[in-house]
Amino acid sequence: MTFRNLEDYFAYDYVSEDEDPHVVSLVKRADCVLDVGCGDNLFKKHGNVTGIDPYNFNADIMCDILDYEPDQTYDLIICFGSINFYNIAWVDARMRKVSTLLAKNGRICMKVNPGKPFANGTKLEWFDRWTLSLGKHYAEMFNYDIENIREGAHERIKFDYVTR
Repeated sequence: MTFRNLEDYFAYDYVSEDEDPHVVSLVKRADCVLDVGCGDNLFKKHGNVTGIDPYNFNADIMCDILDYEPDQTYDLIICFGSINFYNIAWVDARMRKVSTLLAKNGRICMKVNPGKPFANGTKLEWFDRWTLSLGKHYAEMFNYDIENIREGAHERIKFDYVTR
């Protein structure tokens, strides 16, 4: 099965499944959390989480990160599979925006997809160059360290950015 339309897939077919224990423990300790592309908003039950998602009706706020203008910064920002699409310009714009919302001494939990389909075979317009090297590029750009690198299900890459 192939979907070309992100809006329809994430609004009607996608089911959030990755309630990562590492992220849950961080959410429980954080004062203020932003979940970018929150999907079904799974992390909300664990702490003070604002979930934004342009397509999923379970989000607290339905919008793209580029349109989100809060009056605060966040201790923890979760970007689990949400900055994965189209091209480097699309990814870069969202990474830049997320970096402006991170508080001093903050952390970003990332899960990226190097262009692999979902387990059910669904293919989207993935940005297929998400590698650890690209992750390191953004770490250098925004003066972050990378911690807790691990492999997620279906060849996804998980890691944390930590402010220096």
